[in-house]
Amino acid sequence: MRALRDGAEARDLIAAHFRPGVRTNHFLAPAELDGEIARGRLWASEWAGGVAFYHQKTGYWRLTFYLNDPEAPFGGELPPGVVAAEIAHRPGVDRADSGFWLRQGFSLEGRRVRMVRERADPGRPPRWPVRRSTGADREAIAALLADRFHPYLGCIPEGEELTGLVSSGGFFVAGEGAVEGLVSLREERGHGQMRHLAVRRDREGLGLGGALVDAVSRAEARKRTLLWTAEREENLRLYGRHGYRSDGWQSDLLLYEP
Repeated sequence: MRALRDGAEARDLIAAHFRPGVRTNHFLAPAELDGEIARGRLWASEWAGGVAFYHQKTGYWRLTFYLNDPEAPFGGELPPGVVAAEIAHRPGVDRADSGFWLRQGFSLEGRRVRMVRERADPGRPPRWPVRRSTGADREAIAALLADRFHPYLGCIPEGEELTGLVSSGGFFVAGEGAVEGLVSLREERGHGQMRHLAVRRDREGLGLGGALVDAVSRAEARKRTLLWTAEREENLRLYGRHGYRSDGWQSDLLLYEP
């Protein structure tokens, strides 16, 4: 396992293992990779059957990989401490890559499903005031994310990434004055992606979540929008009421705790 020094080194590793039939959960853009390397937060471990990238987060590591032979022995290294991974699978594809990491000591902690809303009407008028985030909301947003999402498997933005998202209006926030609910919206490859829908515990059941989903619908009315959500009936019902439908994709949430 070694720290990567520049983007060219990371791209060479990817090129060496990007072959027909490769299994991967690595979808970072080159600029994102370069940013992690510049901050000294990207490490790699290579073996004959693939390469693993370890993204150093606060208190844990996030695993992405290129895996060419899921049945071959693991010849790489795992970093010290907790390691989290999410592995997406299209419909009809086996979970051999998840099985590979389960054999290395990871545990299956849950699954998410992908839901998609095609171009549609701009949603209903808001029942609650919803606005774009500003820099002044950073601490309140960070606190709500930490309270409502798993510390390792929640894909919570942190540090400079969180500051940039909040300051640029990357979150919608609901509530009168205080941040009582939030959701983030990102543009990815020509579509919108909704992430991190959360409502404060003492404000649940009041319609804030639906108001936030409607805000995304109004912002993305002319675009395809997708999201990943925990495989829970209440989540599927909420998004289903707003025009989202499962497209068959699922992801496995894996955790390694030495």
